[in-house]
Amino acid sequence: MFVGVNSLGGAIYGVDVFSPFTEITVDSTVQFFQIAFGNNVFVAVGKDAGSALAAYRSPDGITWTGVLNIAATANNAAITFDGTQFVVIKSGVNTADCYTSPDGITWTHQSSLPGAYPGHVVSIVFGNAVYVAGTTLAKVVTSPDLVTWTVQTTAATAISQIAFGGTGLFVSVGGDDTPYSSPDGVTWTAEAEIDPGNGFVTTCVAAGGPFGWMSGQSNNVVLSPFYASINLSGWGNRGGDVGDVMFLCHGFPGGQHQWIGQVTGLSSVSFDYSSGTSTFQTLLTPSVPYAYMAWGEVVAPPIPSLLYLDSARFPIINLPDPQRSL
Repeated sequence: MFVGVNSLGGAIYGVDVFSPFTEITVDSTVQFFQIAFGNNVFVAVGKDAGSALAAYRSPDGITWTGVLNIAATANNAAITFDGTQFVVIKSGVNTADCYTSPDGITWTHQSSLPGAYPGHVVSIVFGNAVYVAGTTLAKVVTSPDLVTWTVQTTAATAISQIAFGGTGLFVSVGGDDTPYSSPDGVTWTAEAEIDPGNGFVTTCVAAGGPFGWMSGQSNNVVLSPFYASINLSGWGNRGGDVGDVMFLCHGFPGGQHQWIGQVTGLSSVSFDYSSGTSTFQTLLTPSVPYAYMAWGEVVAPPIPSLLYLDSARFPIINLPDPQRSL
Protein backbone atom coordinates (compact mmCIF):
# COMPACT_ATOMS: atom_id res chain seq x y z
CA MET A 1 0.00 0.00 0.00
CA PHE A 2 0.94 3.67 -0.34
CA VAL A 3 1.07 5.63 2.94
CA GLY A 4 1.72 9.37 3.22
CA VAL A 5 2.15 11.90 6.05
CA ASN A 6 1.59 15.65 6.28
CA SER A 7 2.69 18.62 8.36
CA LEU A 8 -0.42 18.65 10.58
CA GLY A 9 0.02 15.18 12.02
CA GLY A 10 -2.17 13.44 9.48
CA ALA A 11 -1.72 10.35 7.33
CA ILE A 12 -3.32 8.82 4.26
CA TYR A 13 -3.29 5.27 2.99
CA GLY A 14 -4.45 3.52 -0.14
CA VAL A 15 -3.93 0.24 -1.92
CA ASP A 16 -2.95 1.68 -5.30
CA VAL A 17 -3.17 4.85 -7.34
CA PHE A 18 -6.66 4.08 -8.62
CA SER A 19 -8.35 3.25 -5.33
CA PRO A 20 -9.75 5.91 -2.94
CA PHE A 21 -7.32 7.05 -0.28
CA THR A 22 -8.38 7.39 3.36
CA GLU A 23 -7.26 10.34 5.49
CA ILE A 24 -6.69 9.90 9.24
CA THR A 25 -5.25 11.93 12.12
CA VAL A 26 -2.20 10.41 13.77
CA ASP A 27 -1.14 13.22 16.14
CA SER A 28 -2.21 16.81 15.53
CA THR A 29 0.73 18.10 17.63
CA VAL A 30 3.33 16.56 15.32
CA GLN A 31 4.65 18.01 12.08
CA PHE A 32 5.70 15.00 10.02
CA PHE A 33 8.64 15.26 7.62
CA GLN A 34 9.17 11.82 6.09
CA ILE A 35 8.09 8.17 6.18
CA ALA A 36 9.77 4.86 5.29
CA PHE A 37 8.82 1.19 5.14
CA GLY A 38 10.90 -1.81 6.22
CA ASN A 39 10.72 -5.04 8.23
CA ASN A 40 6.95 -5.08 7.65
CA VAL A 41 6.24 -1.70 9.34
CA PHE A 42 5.92 1.98 8.40
CA VAL A 43 7.87 4.55 10.45
CA ALA A 44 7.18 8.30 10.18
CA VAL A 45 9.42 11.00 11.67
CA GLY A 46 8.75 14.65 12.50
CA LYS A 47 8.78 17.11 15.37
CA ASP A 48 6.29 17.75 18.15
CA ALA A 49 4.97 21.07 19.46
CA GLY A 50 8.19 21.57 21.43
CA SER A 51 10.35 20.85 18.34
CA ALA A 52 11.54 17.53 19.77
CA LEU A 53 12.21 14.67 17.37
CA ALA A 54 9.19 12.35 17.22
CA ALA A 55 8.66 9.01 15.49
CA TYR A 56 5.49 6.98 14.97
CA ARG A 57 5.19 3.35 13.92
CA SER A 58 2.40 1.49 12.11
CA PRO A 59 2.05 -2.13 10.97
CA ASP A 60 -0.71 -1.28 8.49
CA GLY A 61 -0.69 2.48 7.78
CA ILE A 62 -3.87 2.87 9.84
CA THR A 63 -3.02 2.32 13.52
CA TRP A 64 -0.06 4.41 14.75
CA THR A 65 1.97 4.34 17.97
CA GLY A 66 4.47 6.92 19.21
CA VAL A 67 7.85 5.19 19.58
CA LEU A 68 10.43 7.97 19.94
CA ASN A 69 10.70 11.41 21.49
CA ILE A 70 14.09 13.11 21.83
CA ALA A 71 14.19 16.55 23.41
CA ALA A 72 16.91 17.94 21.15
CA THR A 73 15.58 20.45 18.61
CA ALA A 74 14.54 18.90 15.30
CA ASN A 75 14.15 21.48 12.55
CA ASN A 76 14.05 18.65 10.05
CA ALA A 77 14.39 14.86 9.92
CA ALA A 78 15.11 12.41 7.11
CA ILE A 79 14.56 8.64 7.21
CA THR A 80 15.44 5.61 5.08
CA PHE A 81 15.48 1.83 5.44
CA ASP A 82 18.78 0.24 4.45
CA GLY A 83 17.58 -3.35 4.21
CA THR A 84 18.05 -4.24 7.87
CA GLN A 85 17.34 -1.09 9.89
CA PHE A 86 15.73 2.35 9.82
CA VAL A 87 18.16 5.26 9.70
CA VAL A 88 17.07 8.74 10.85
CA ILE A 89 19.08 11.95 10.69
CA LYS A 90 17.73 14.79 12.81
CA SER A 91 18.84 18.33 11.99
CA GLY A 92 18.79 21.07 14.62
CA VAL A 93 20.52 24.44 14.86
CA ASN A 94 23.98 23.73 13.40
CA THR A 95 23.69 20.14 14.64
CA ALA A 96 22.73 16.78 13.18
CA ASP A 97 22.43 13.39 14.84
CA CYS A 98 21.98 9.88 13.46
CA TYR A 99 19.69 7.25 15.04
CA THR A 100 18.97 3.67 13.99
CA SER A 101 16.29 1.09 14.78
CA PRO A 102 15.64 -2.43 13.46
CA ASP A 103 11.91 -2.27 14.18
CA GLY A 104 10.93 1.36 14.81
CA ILE A 105 10.62 0.66 18.55
CA THR A 106 14.16 0.46 19.95
CA TRP A 107 16.40 3.35 18.86
CA THR A 108 20.18 3.82 19.16
CA HIS A 109 22.13 7.05 18.77
CA GLN A 110 24.94 6.23 16.34
CA SER A 111 26.76 9.52 15.88
CA SER A 112 26.70 13.28 15.50
CA LEU A 113 27.45 14.57 12.03
CA PRO A 114 30.35 16.99 11.49
CA GLY A 115 29.65 20.34 13.13
CA ALA A 116 30.68 22.16 9.97
CA TYR A 117 27.97 20.59 7.83
CA PRO A 118 25.87 23.30 6.14
CA GLY A 119 22.07 23.36 6.04
CA HIS A 120 19.47 20.89 7.25
CA VAL A 121 19.67 17.26 6.14
CA VAL A 122 16.64 16.67 3.93
CA SER A 123 17.44 13.27 2.42
CA ILE A 124 19.29 10.08 3.43
CA VAL A 125 19.70 6.98 1.24
CA PHE A 126 21.82 3.82 1.24
CA GLY A 127 23.49 2.11 -1.72
CA ASN A 128 26.82 0.71 -2.89
CA ALA A 129 27.75 0.11 0.77
CA VAL A 130 27.60 3.82 1.63
CA TYR A 131 25.10 6.17 3.24
CA VAL A 132 24.58 9.46 1.40
CA ALA A 133 22.74 12.43 2.90
CA GLY A 134 21.93 15.76 1.26
CA THR A 135 21.47 19.18 2.85
CA THR A 136 19.42 22.22 1.90
CA LEU A 137 22.58 24.17 1.07
CA ALA A 138 23.74 21.66 -1.56
CA LYS A 139 26.27 19.74 0.50
CA VAL A 140 26.51 15.95 0.64
CA VAL A 141 27.53 14.01 3.74
CA THR A 142 28.68 10.39 3.35
CA SER A 143 29.41 7.53 5.72
CA PRO A 144 30.32 3.84 5.36
CA ASP A 145 29.09 2.92 8.85
CA LEU A 146 26.89 5.78 10.26
CA VAL A 147 29.72 6.64 12.66
CA THR A 148 32.32 8.40 10.53
CA TRP A 149 30.94 11.15 8.26
CA THR A 150 32.63 13.16 5.52
CA VAL A 151 31.29 16.38 3.98
CA GLN A 152 31.37 16.31 0.17
CA THR A 153 30.79 19.07 -2.38
CA THR A 154 28.63 19.15 -5.51
CA ALA A 155 27.97 21.78 -8.16
CA ALA A 156 24.28 21.81 -7.25
CA THR A 157 22.80 25.04 -5.90
CA ALA A 158 20.43 23.21 -3.54
CA ILE A 159 19.33 19.68 -2.70
CA SER A 160 15.75 18.65 -2.05
CA GLN A 161 16.18 14.89 -2.50
CA ILE A 162 18.75 12.19 -3.22
CA ALA A 163 17.66 8.87 -4.71
CA PHE A 164 19.52 5.61 -5.32
CA GLY A 165 18.65 3.50 -8.35
CA GLY A 166 19.05 0.03 -9.71
CA THR A 167 21.64 1.42 -12.13
CA GLY A 168 23.96 1.78 -9.15
CA LEU A 169 23.85 5.58 -9.10
CA PHE A 170 22.86 8.20 -6.56
CA VAL A 171 20.92 11.07 -8.12
CA SER A 172 20.61 14.49 -6.48
CA VAL A 173 17.97 17.07 -7.48
CA GLY A 174 16.90 20.51 -6.29
CA GLY A 175 17.64 24.17 -6.92
CA ASP A 176 17.58 24.06 -10.72
CA ASP A 177 16.63 21.72 -13.56
CA THR A 178 19.91 19.75 -13.62
CA PRO A 179 20.17 16.40 -11.81
CA TYR A 180 23.58 15.23 -10.59
CA SER A 181 24.67 11.59 -10.40
CA SER A 182 27.35 9.76 -8.43
CA PRO A 183 28.39 6.14 -7.89
CA ASP A 184 29.79 6.79 -4.42
CA GLY A 185 28.41 10.11 -3.10
CA VAL A 186 31.83 11.73 -3.56
CA THR A 187 32.23 12.44 -7.29
CA TRP A 188 29.15 14.05 -8.87
CA THR A 189 28.39 14.54 -12.58
CA ALA A 190 25.83 16.92 -14.09
CA GLU A 191 23.29 15.02 -16.21
CA ALA A 192 20.89 16.16 -18.92
CA GLU A 193 18.68 19.07 -17.92
CA ILE A 194 15.00 18.36 -17.29
CA ASP A 195 12.82 20.77 -19.29
CA PRO A 196 15.26 23.75 -19.22
CA GLY A 197 13.74 27.07 -18.23
CA ASN A 198 10.46 25.62 -16.99
CA GLY A 199 11.04 25.38 -13.25
CA PHE A 200 13.35 23.50 -10.91
CA VAL A 201 13.40 19.80 -10.04
CA THR A 202 12.15 19.01 -6.56
CA THR A 203 11.96 15.23 -6.43
CA CYS A 204 13.30 12.12 -8.13
CA VAL A 205 12.70 8.39 -7.66
CA ALA A 206 14.29 5.32 -9.18
CA ALA A 207 12.48 2.33 -10.64
CA GLY A 208 13.05 -0.59 -12.93
CA GLY A 209 11.43 -1.43 -16.23
CA PRO A 210 11.44 0.98 -19.15
CA PHE A 211 11.63 3.99 -16.80
CA GLY A 212 14.86 4.15 -14.87
CA TRP A 213 13.99 7.48 -13.23
CA MET A 214 10.99 9.73 -12.64
CA SER A 215 11.20 13.39 -11.65
CA GLY A 216 8.88 16.21 -10.69
CA GLN A 217 9.20 20.00 -10.96
CA SER A 218 8.01 23.08 -9.08
CA ASN A 219 7.36 26.53 -10.56
CA ASN A 220 6.70 24.76 -13.85
CA VAL A 221 5.19 27.18 -16.35
CA VAL A 222 3.73 24.47 -18.58
CA LEU A 223 1.06 21.85 -17.93
CA SER A 224 3.50 19.00 -17.48
CA PRO A 225 5.60 18.70 -14.32
CA PHE A 226 6.34 14.94 -14.59
CA TYR A 227 9.32 13.57 -16.55
CA ALA A 228 10.84 10.14 -17.11
CA SER A 229 14.31 8.96 -18.12
CA ILE A 230 15.82 5.55 -18.75
CA ASN A 231 19.47 6.43 -18.15
CA LEU A 232 19.56 10.16 -17.23
CA SER A 233 20.79 11.10 -20.71
CA GLY A 234 17.41 12.49 -21.79
CA TRP A 235 14.02 13.16 -20.24
CA GLY A 236 10.59 12.52 -21.73
CA ASN A 237 7.59 14.55 -20.66
CA ARG A 238 4.84 12.46 -19.05
CA GLY A 239 2.22 15.17 -18.55
CA GLY A 240 0.51 16.13 -15.32
CA ASP A 241 -1.40 18.95 -13.67
CA VAL A 242 -0.42 22.56 -13.08
CA GLY A 243 1.20 22.98 -9.67
CA ASP A 244 4.27 22.31 -7.59
CA VAL A 245 5.36 18.70 -7.28
CA MET A 246 6.37 18.07 -3.65
CA PHE A 247 7.28 14.40 -3.86
CA LEU A 248 7.13 11.27 -5.99
CA CYS A 249 6.67 7.75 -4.70
CA HIS A 250 7.14 4.54 -6.65
CA GLY A 251 5.35 1.27 -5.84
CA PHE A 252 4.29 -2.10 -7.26
CA PRO A 253 0.56 -2.59 -6.63
CA GLY A 254 -0.54 -5.70 -8.46
CA GLY A 255 3.03 -6.19 -9.65
CA GLN A 256 2.89 -3.09 -11.88
CA HIS A 257 5.04 0.02 -11.70
CA GLN A 258 3.03 2.99 -10.43
CA TRP A 259 3.95 6.45 -9.19
CA ILE A 260 2.13 8.92 -6.98
CA GLY A 261 3.01 12.61 -6.99
CA GLN A 262 1.81 15.48 -4.84
CA VAL A 263 0.67 18.30 -7.09
CA THR A 264 -2.21 20.74 -6.50
CA GLY A 265 -4.14 18.53 -4.09
CA LEU A 266 -3.08 14.91 -4.34
CA SER A 267 -2.76 13.73 -7.92
CA SER A 268 -1.49 10.35 -9.01
CA VAL A 269 0.26 9.23 -12.16
CA SER A 270 0.44 5.63 -13.31
CA PHE A 271 2.69 4.35 -16.10
CA ASP A 272 1.87 1.27 -18.10
CA TYR A 273 4.93 -1.01 -18.02
CA SER A 274 4.94 -1.79 -21.75
CA SER A 275 3.78 1.31 -23.60
CA GLY A 276 4.65 4.13 -21.20
CA THR A 277 1.23 5.75 -21.45
CA SER A 278 0.20 7.79 -18.43
CA THR A 279 -3.09 8.36 -16.65
CA PHE A 280 -3.77 11.04 -14.06
CA GLN A 281 -6.34 10.85 -11.31
CA THR A 282 -7.03 13.05 -8.28
CA LEU A 283 -7.21 10.76 -5.26
CA LEU A 284 -8.23 13.41 -2.75
CA THR A 285 -7.65 17.12 -2.22
CA PRO A 286 -6.50 17.64 1.37
CA SER A 287 -6.35 21.11 2.88
CA VAL A 288 -2.71 20.51 3.81
CA PRO A 289 -0.32 19.00 1.21
CA TYR A 290 1.20 15.66 2.07
CA ALA A 291 4.94 16.09 2.38
CA TYR A 292 6.12 12.54 1.84
CA MET A 293 4.93 9.05 0.96
CA ALA A 294 6.19 5.46 1.13
CA TRP A 295 5.23 2.21 -0.56
CA GLY A 296 5.20 -0.99 1.47
CA GLU A 297 3.93 -4.53 1.05
CA VAL A 298 2.75 -5.68 4.46
CA VAL A 299 3.16 -9.46 4.71
CA ALA A 300 0.71 -11.30 6.97
CA PRO A 301 2.27 -13.71 9.48
CA PRO A 302 2.17 -17.36 8.39
CA ILE A 303 -0.71 -19.51 9.59
CA PRO A 304 0.53 -22.50 11.62
CA SER A 305 -0.07 -25.78 9.85
CA LEU A 306 -0.73 -29.21 11.34
CA LEU A 307 0.41 -32.51 9.96
CA TYR A 308 -1.86 -35.53 10.16
CA LEU A 309 -0.93 -39.09 9.24
CA ASP A 310 -3.31 -41.82 8.23
CA SER A 311 -2.50 -44.65 10.67
CA ALA A 312 -3.70 -47.21 8.15
CA ARG A 313 -1.21 -46.01 5.54
CA PHE A 314 1.56 -44.88 7.90
CA PRO A 315 1.53 -47.31 10.85
CA ILE A 316 3.63 -46.42 13.88
CA ILE A 317 5.24 -49.61 15.13
CA ASN A 318 6.31 -50.42 18.69
CA LEU A 319 5.54 -46.97 20.14
CA PRO A 320 3.49 -46.30 23.27
CA ASP A 321 0.05 -44.82 22.66
CA PRO A 322 0.99 -41.22 23.63
CA GLN A 323 3.61 -41.22 20.89
CA ARG A 324 1.21 -42.31 18.17
CA SER A 325 -0.43 -38.87 18.00
CA LEU A 326 1.04 -35.89 16.17
